Amino acid sequence: VHYHTPCHGAGGGHDAAWLRRVAGERLGAVSEGRCCGMGGVMQLAAPDLSRQVAGTLWDSLAAAPGEQVLTGCSGCVLQLAATAPAGVAAAHWLDTLATP
Repeated sequence: VHYHTPCHGAGGGHDAAWLRRVAGERLGAVSEGRCCGMGGVMQLAAPDLSRQVAGTLWDSLAAAPGEQVLTGCSGCVLQLAATAPAGVAAAHWLDTLATP
């Protein structure tokens, strides 16, 4: 499991701190301060730049097939899911919580 810190800084890093406690050693790379490329309307206004920014993020995470990248932002989830390398899943961390 890897974690993408929301680009806009929502939550003050509390999501990542919680995930570190829960995942422990299973937590891989954390994208502190890196944008996913969604950038509000950047994906629509400058799709090539948006993909380039996303590619830089994915390179820094080095997520392998079968791994998952979690985030605390719904917009980032959309961008990550649209640009994820083959076999890598993207989701909001809330999606990982089981319900009774």
